[in-house]
Amino acid sequence: MLWTQARTDEADSSDLDVGYLSRSRSVPDWLDQAKLRELGFNVSRDLNTAGGERYYQKQLPRDALAVIEFDGPAYQRVLRRAREYAAREEARRLAAPGDQDLGRRAKWAKENAQHEEHDKSRLFVIDVGRDRSALRSKYPDRSRYAIVRGHVDLYVAGEKEHRWLGGAVRGLNVDAINVPRRFRTVLDKMSYRRFGEYPTSSIEVKVAIGGRLEPWISAASDAKPQ
Repeated sequence: MLWTQARTDEADSSDLDVGYLSRSRSVPDWLDQAKLRELGFNVSRDLNTAGGERYYQKQLPRDALAVIEFDGPAYQRVLRRAREYAAREEARRLAAPGDQDLGRRAKWAKENAQHEEHDKSRLFVIDVGRDRSALRSKYPDRSRYAIVRGHVDLYVAGEKEHRWLGGAVRGLNVDAINVPRRFRTVLDKMSYRRFGEYPTSSIEVKVAIGGRLEPWISAASDAKPQ
Protein backbone atom coordinates (compact mmCIF):
# COMPACT_ATOMS: atom_id res chain seq x y z
CA MET A 1 0.00 0.00 0.00
CA LEU A 2 1.38 3.38 -1.02
CA TRP A 3 1.07 6.19 1.50
CA THR A 4 2.68 9.51 2.29
CA GLN A 5 3.42 11.37 5.49
CA ALA A 6 1.47 14.61 5.40
CA ARG A 7 2.77 18.10 6.09
CA THR A 8 0.60 20.95 7.29
CA ASP A 9 3.03 23.82 6.67
CA GLU A 10 3.03 25.71 3.41
CA ALA A 11 6.00 24.39 1.46
CA ASP A 12 7.79 26.78 -0.85
CA SER A 13 6.12 25.90 -4.14
CA SER A 14 8.65 27.99 -6.07
CA ASP A 15 11.12 25.12 -5.57
CA LEU A 16 11.51 22.67 -8.46
CA ASP A 17 11.21 19.83 -5.94
CA VAL A 18 7.78 20.92 -4.73
CA GLY A 19 6.28 17.56 -5.64
CA TYR A 20 8.77 15.75 -3.47
CA LEU A 21 8.86 18.30 -0.65
CA SER A 22 5.11 18.28 -0.22
CA ARG A 23 5.11 14.48 -0.07
CA SER A 24 8.17 14.11 2.15
CA ARG A 25 8.16 11.21 4.62
CA SER A 26 10.90 12.72 6.74
CA VAL A 27 9.72 16.20 7.78
CA PRO A 28 6.16 16.12 9.19
CA ASP A 29 5.89 19.43 11.03
CA TRP A 30 3.07 18.10 13.25
CA LEU A 31 5.22 15.26 14.69
CA ASP A 32 6.92 17.65 17.10
CA GLN A 33 8.50 17.30 20.53
CA ALA A 34 5.14 17.32 22.32
CA LYS A 35 3.87 14.51 20.12
CA LEU A 36 7.08 12.54 20.68
CA ARG A 37 6.59 12.84 24.44
CA GLU A 38 3.02 11.61 24.07
CA LEU A 39 4.31 8.51 22.25
CA GLY A 40 6.65 7.65 25.11
CA PHE A 41 9.94 9.17 23.99
CA ASN A 42 12.04 10.80 26.71
CA VAL A 43 12.69 14.32 25.39
CA SER A 44 13.72 15.91 28.69
CA ARG A 45 17.47 16.08 28.02
CA ASP A 46 18.97 19.23 26.54
CA LEU A 47 19.96 18.44 22.98
CA ASN A 48 22.86 20.90 23.09
CA THR A 49 24.59 19.39 26.14
CA ALA A 50 27.51 16.99 25.95
CA GLY A 51 26.20 13.65 24.82
CA GLY A 52 22.71 15.00 24.22
CA GLU A 53 22.67 14.16 20.54
CA ARG A 54 24.03 10.64 21.13
CA TYR A 55 21.37 10.11 23.81
CA TYR A 56 18.55 10.85 21.38
CA GLN A 57 20.10 8.91 18.53
CA LYS A 58 20.10 5.78 20.70
CA GLN A 59 16.38 5.92 21.48
CA LEU A 60 14.49 3.02 19.92
CA PRO A 61 11.39 3.42 17.73
CA ARG A 62 8.03 3.47 19.49
CA ASP A 63 4.91 1.59 18.46
CA ALA A 64 2.03 3.94 17.69
CA LEU A 65 -1.39 4.16 16.14
CA ALA A 66 -1.40 6.09 12.89
CA VAL A 67 -4.33 7.92 11.30
CA ILE A 68 -4.53 7.52 7.52
CA GLU A 69 -6.58 10.07 5.61
CA PHE A 70 -8.01 9.17 2.19
CA ASP A 71 -8.58 11.87 -0.44
CA GLY A 72 -8.88 14.63 2.14
CA PRO A 73 -7.35 18.03 2.98
CA ALA A 74 -3.75 16.69 2.99
CA TYR A 75 -4.09 15.44 -0.57
CA GLN A 76 -5.85 18.63 -1.67
CA ARG A 77 -2.94 20.72 -0.32
CA VAL A 78 -0.44 18.67 -2.31
CA LEU A 79 -2.55 18.88 -5.47
CA ARG A 80 -3.04 22.62 -5.08
CA ARG A 81 0.70 23.20 -4.63
CA ALA A 82 1.50 21.11 -7.71
CA ARG A 83 -1.05 22.99 -9.82
CA GLU A 84 0.15 26.39 -8.61
CA TYR A 85 3.73 25.47 -9.38
CA ALA A 86 2.78 24.21 -12.85
CA ALA A 87 0.89 27.43 -13.60
CA ARG A 88 3.82 29.55 -12.44
CA GLU A 89 6.35 27.63 -14.53
CA GLU A 90 4.10 27.78 -17.59
CA ALA A 91 3.87 31.56 -17.23
CA ARG A 92 7.65 31.79 -17.06
CA ARG A 93 7.95 29.64 -20.19
CA LEU A 94 5.51 31.81 -22.11
CA ALA A 95 7.45 34.93 -21.08
CA ALA A 96 10.66 33.47 -22.53
CA PRO A 97 9.65 30.99 -25.28
CA GLY A 98 13.22 30.41 -26.43
CA ASP A 99 14.54 29.31 -23.04
CA GLN A 100 14.91 25.53 -23.16
CA ASP A 101 15.55 25.20 -19.44
CA LEU A 102 12.28 26.96 -18.63
CA GLY A 103 10.57 24.73 -21.16
CA ARG A 104 11.84 21.62 -19.42
CA ARG A 105 10.81 22.95 -16.02
CA ALA A 106 7.31 23.77 -17.28
CA LYS A 107 6.96 20.31 -18.83
CA TRP A 108 8.09 18.60 -15.61
CA ALA A 109 5.75 20.73 -13.50
CA LYS A 110 2.77 19.97 -15.75
CA GLU A 111 3.50 16.23 -15.68
CA ASN A 112 3.95 16.31 -11.92
CA ALA A 113 0.56 17.98 -11.44
CA GLN A 114 -1.06 15.40 -13.72
CA HIS A 115 0.52 12.54 -11.77
CA GLU A 116 -0.67 14.05 -8.50
CA GLU A 117 -4.22 14.22 -9.82
CA HIS A 118 -4.47 10.88 -11.59
CA ASP A 119 -1.77 8.48 -10.42
CA LYS A 120 -0.24 9.15 -7.01
CA SER A 121 -1.59 7.85 -3.73
CA ARG A 122 -4.27 9.83 -1.91
CA LEU A 123 -3.46 8.13 1.40
CA PHE A 124 -1.74 10.43 3.89
CA VAL A 125 -0.67 9.76 7.47
CA ILE A 126 -1.87 12.87 9.29
CA ASP A 127 -1.60 12.01 13.00
CA VAL A 128 -0.30 9.43 15.47
CA GLY A 129 -1.12 8.56 19.06
CA ARG A 130 -1.47 5.78 21.59
CA ASP A 131 -5.15 6.06 22.53
CA ARG A 132 -7.39 4.52 19.87
CA SER A 133 -10.60 5.95 21.32
CA ALA A 134 -9.15 9.46 21.46
CA LEU A 135 -8.00 9.26 17.84
CA ARG A 136 -11.36 7.97 16.66
CA SER A 137 -13.13 10.78 18.55
CA LYS A 138 -10.88 13.27 16.78
CA TYR A 139 -11.39 11.62 13.37
CA PRO A 140 -14.90 10.07 13.49
CA ASP A 141 -15.50 9.77 9.72
CA ARG A 142 -14.63 6.13 9.03
CA SER A 143 -15.05 6.59 5.28
CA ARG A 144 -12.23 9.17 5.34
CA TYR A 145 -9.96 8.10 8.21
CA ALA A 146 -8.53 4.71 9.14
CA ILE A 147 -6.49 3.87 12.22
CA VAL A 148 -3.70 1.33 11.81
CA ARG A 149 -0.65 0.22 13.74
CA GLY A 150 2.80 1.56 12.91
CA HIS A 151 6.01 2.79 14.44
CA VAL A 152 7.70 6.16 14.86
CA ASP A 153 11.39 7.07 14.94
CA LEU A 154 12.93 10.03 16.75
CA TYR A 155 15.70 11.90 14.96
CA VAL A 156 17.92 14.93 15.40
CA ALA A 157 17.55 17.50 12.64
CA GLY A 158 19.41 20.69 11.79
CA GLU A 159 23.02 21.65 12.44
CA LYS A 160 24.99 23.02 15.40
CA GLU A 161 22.97 25.47 17.48
CA HIS A 162 19.96 25.10 15.19
CA ARG A 163 19.36 21.43 15.92
CA TRP A 164 15.93 20.22 16.96
CA LEU A 165 14.08 17.01 17.71
CA GLY A 166 11.66 15.59 15.19
CA GLY A 167 9.90 12.36 14.43
CA ALA A 168 8.89 10.31 11.43
CA VAL A 169 6.46 7.49 10.77
CA ARG A 170 8.80 4.83 9.45
CA GLY A 171 6.35 2.05 8.81
CA LEU A 172 2.73 0.91 8.92
CA ASN A 173 1.58 -2.62 9.67
CA VAL A 174 -0.56 -2.82 6.56
CA ASP A 175 1.91 -4.35 4.12
CA ALA A 176 -0.46 -7.30 3.55
CA ILE A 177 -4.24 -7.14 3.05
CA ASN A 178 -6.51 -10.15 3.34
CA VAL A 179 -8.30 -10.84 0.04
CA PRO A 180 -11.44 -13.01 0.28
CA ARG A 181 -11.55 -15.65 -2.45
CA ARG A 182 -14.70 -14.17 -4.04
CA PHE A 183 -12.73 -11.05 -5.08
CA ARG A 184 -9.77 -12.82 -6.68
CA THR A 185 -11.32 -12.74 -10.18
CA VAL A 186 -11.59 -8.93 -10.04
CA LEU A 187 -8.11 -8.42 -8.60
CA ASP A 188 -6.54 -10.71 -11.20
CA LYS A 189 -7.48 -8.09 -13.81
CA MET A 190 -4.81 -5.82 -12.40
CA SER A 191 -1.84 -6.26 -14.74
CA TYR A 192 1.42 -4.36 -15.16
CA ARG A 193 3.47 -3.71 -18.24
CA ARG A 194 6.62 -4.13 -16.17
CA PHE A 195 7.69 -3.84 -12.55
CA GLY A 196 7.36 -0.30 -11.19
CA GLU A 197 4.89 0.93 -13.82
CA TYR A 198 1.25 1.79 -13.30
CA PRO A 199 -1.31 -0.97 -13.95
CA THR A 200 -2.93 -1.24 -17.37
CA SER A 201 -6.42 -1.59 -15.90
CA SER A 202 -8.26 -0.14 -12.91
CA ILE A 203 -10.54 -1.55 -10.25
CA GLU A 204 -12.36 -0.07 -7.28
CA VAL A 205 -11.66 -1.65 -3.91
CA LYS A 206 -13.11 -0.98 -0.47
CA VAL A 207 -10.82 -1.78 2.44
CA ALA A 208 -12.18 -2.33 5.94
CA ILE A 209 -10.19 -2.22 9.17
CA GLY A 210 -11.05 -4.97 11.63
CA GLY A 211 -11.32 -4.83 15.39
CA ARG A 212 -7.65 -5.79 15.70
CA LEU A 213 -6.73 -3.07 13.18
CA GLU A 214 -6.05 -5.58 10.42
CA PRO A 215 -7.08 -4.51 6.87
CA TRP A 216 -9.22 -6.67 4.59
CA ILE A 217 -11.03 -6.13 1.29
CA SER A 218 -14.79 -5.82 1.75
CA ALA A 219 -15.70 -5.05 -1.87
CA ALA A 220 -14.05 -5.03 -5.29
CA SER A 221 -15.35 -4.21 -8.76
CA ASP A 222 -14.29 -2.80 -12.12
CA ALA A 223 -13.60 0.92 -11.98
CA LYS A 224 -16.37 3.20 -13.20
CA PRO A 225 -15.63 5.21 -16.37
CA GLN A 226 -14.38 8.75 -15.68
